[in-house]
Amino acid sequence: MRVLVEVNHYPGILDREFEISPMRVAGEGRDRYVGVKPVLGEVPFRAGLDYVAMRELARRYLNFDVVICTNLPAIIAGKIARKMGFSGRIVFDDYGIWPWRGFLPWGPLGALFPTWARTNIISSRDSIDVVVTPSNFERMNAIRRYGFRAEAVFKIPYAIGEIFSPSVSGEQFRGELGISRSEFLITYVGRINPTKGLDRLVKALYLIRKVPARLLLVGRNQGYLGKVLRIGRSLGVLRRMKYAGTLPHERMPEVYAASDVVIIPSLYETFCFAAVEAMACGAPVVASRAGSLPEVVGGAGIICDPVPEEIAEAIERLWYDDGLRKELMRRGPVRAEELRAEARMIVEVISSEGTCEDCR
Repeated sequence: MRVLVEVNHYPGILDREFEISPMRVAGEGRDRYVGVKPVLGEVPFRAGLDYVAMRELARRYLNFDVVICTNLPAIIAGKIARKMGFSGRIVFDDYGIWPWRGFLPWGPLGALFPTWARTNIISSRDSIDVVVTPSNFERMNAIRRYGFRAEAVFKIPYAIGEIFSPSVSGEQFRGELGISRSEFLITYVGRINPTKGLDRLVKALYLIRKVPARLLLVGRNQGYLGKVLRIGRSLGVLRRMKYAGTLPHERMPEVYAASDVVIIPSLYETFCFAAVEAMACGAPVVASRAGSLPEVVGGAGIICDPVPEEIAEAIERLWYDDGLRKELMRRGPVRAEELRAEARMIVEVISSEGTCEDCR
C-alpha cells in the first residue's frame, strides 16, 4: 500500500507497515518530498488561496492508495483530487486549529484564519474518509466543529521516538548550562508564542522566591520572546532565566533528563509532544488544565489552572516533597509507554475500513 503522508505523527509505526512517501505541500524539488511550488507565494498557499498550486498537488495524489492530510492546502487538494477521479482513501490528521493568536506571524490574517480554515474543511468533508485526532478532546472538537460523523473520527495519540527514555542522563547538559545540582531547574519546551502561557510561568518564577530555581526556555521564537524577557526584567527574575533557542532533536532527551520539572503552562493544547517526551524521560511534569493536557498527562503529572499562583504552588510542592517527585518520575515512563502502545492502532485505522472500536 502506497501512503502519502503530509506530517508523520506516527514515526516508526507507519514506516514499518506501509510504503511511505513524505509530502511537503510547498516543497517541490526538495530531497525526496512530494510537493509543489506555490504560484502566489508561501503564505497564500498555506492559507488555501493558491488554487493552481493545490490543483497540481491533487494530481500527485493520483499515484497513491492513501493520502494523510494535515494542513489546509493538502485537505483542499484532496477535494480537488476526488473530482479528478482519485479513488484511494483520504485521512485527515486533525491536530486542531489553534486560537488566532497562534497565527501572529501572518499579521491581520491571524484573526481570520481559524474561521477560514473551518469553512474550507467543512466544504471538503465529503471527500475525507477517516479523521484521526490525538485526543478525545480533539475528537469531540472534530465532530462538533466540522460536523464529521462520529463513527469516522478516531482518537489515536501521536507517537514519540524511542530515543526518549528514562535511561538518558542529563548531567552533561546541566554542566553546559552551568546549573548545579543544588539548583531547581524548571524547563519549558515548545514554541514561544502567546498561546503558551509563558508570561504566567515567568510570574510564577517570581512567586517562588524561597526555591533556588532557574527557568530554561527551549523552542522557536514566534515573535513573543521579547515580551517574555521584558516581564522577567520588570519582576527582577531575568537573571534566573535562560533562553536556549531551538536545540537538535537528538539532544532533547538530555534536556528533559536534566530538568527537575517540565512545565507546560499552555492556554490551549491539542496534544503536546513535550509533555509525553518529558514523561518518557522520567521528568516530573506540571501541565495546565487546558485542551488535551489533562487527558494526555493523566495521573502521571500535576495538573493545575494556568495561573501564576497555581503554577508556583505546583513547583514548590515538587521542591519540598521529594517523595512526590520520585513518584512522578516513576509514573511518567509508564504513561508514555501506554500512549506509545495506543498510537500503534493507526495501522488498523489506515489499513482497514476504519473499524477500530478502541479508537473511539
